[in-house]
Amino acid sequence: MAPRYLAALLFVVYPPFVSPAHAEHDSGKWDCNSGNMLEIGYCAAERLKHADTRLNRVYQAQQRRLRTEESKTRLREAQRAWVSFRDKDCLYQAGLPSGSGWALDDLSCRQVRTEQRIRELEEYLNCTQNGCPE
Repeated sequence: MAPRYLAALLFVVYPPFVSPAHAEHDSGKWDCNSGNMLEIGYCAAERLKHADTRLNRVYQAQQRRLRTEESKTRLREAQRAWVSFRDKDCLYQAGLPSGSGWALDDLSCRQVRTEQRIRELEEYLNCTQNGCPE
């Protein structure tokens, strides 16, 4: 996702982080340790984006490994349900929207959950015993 597009998305989803004046920044200019909520928010969104990209790669690898259409459909349905659960549960955990910390809590939760899901799917990929998901 291009930095300008991501900044625009953050403006819509997480207004405390991004104003139109900041939409021109490119990712190389953000200081994730600055204490500036705009930059910290952008960095959190970037970390989630990278985790989602890794998740998609592992998911696709597991899809290719499956032999039957039924197994592929079950994994696809499970993954869609998991994404919905992740997003709703993280919104719940973040609490009611109140300031820029709320968005960081939501983004961080989704990143942590995504990394957990990556590990689960990698376990499926590396499984060679009886009882592995087909």
